[in-house]
Amino acid sequence: MAETYLAPNGNAIRFLPRCGSHSLAEACLREFHPDRYALWQQDSTRHPAQFLPEPPAGDYPTAIVVRDPLERLRSFCAHRKSTPDEQIAKPAYRQYPAASGFARVFKMEAGLGGIAAWLGLSGVVENLDESPLETKPVLTLKQRASARVKFSADQAIWEGAT
Repeated sequence: MAETYLAPNGNAIRFLPRCGSHSLAEACLREFHPDRYALWQQDSTRHPAQFLPEPPAGDYPTAIVVRDPLERLRSFCAHRKSTPDEQIAKPAYRQYPAASGFARVFKMEAGLGGIAAWLGLSGVVENLDESPLETKPVLTLKQRASARVKFSADQAIWEGAT
C-alpha cells in the first residue's frame, strides 16, 4: 500500500488506517489515475491505496487526517471484529505520527472536503468502507478510561487538528 501519496499539485497525504484513507485513496485514483482506478475496480477487495503510485524520493508538504481516538478504536473493533479490550491491549494499528512533522493535520469529523481541496481533488469525496454504527461496540467507562491513557498522544494530536 502506498503509505504516502503525492498529488499532482505537489501536496501529499500520509494515509492512516480508519481515518478516511479508503475514501481519499479511491478519490485520488478516480480523478488522477483513471487507468489505475479501473484496475482497482477489478480487484476492489484490496485497499485502493495499493494501486496509487509511490511518490519519488523528496520532501513534500504532507498532511494527515486524524480521528477521535475513541471513535477510531470503535471503528477498528468493528472492522477487525475484535473487542475493545483486545484493541486497547494490543492495537492492530499504529498510533498517530507526531503532528509536528506535517504541514497540515485535518480532523476527519470535519469532513473530507478540507483534505480533498489540499490534494487538488475537484469532486466530493464519498465516505467509503465505513463500519456500520450498529457494528461498533459501546465502550464501558473502564474501556474509555483505559483507551484515553493508551491513546493520550493521539488525543492531543486530534485536539490540535483543524
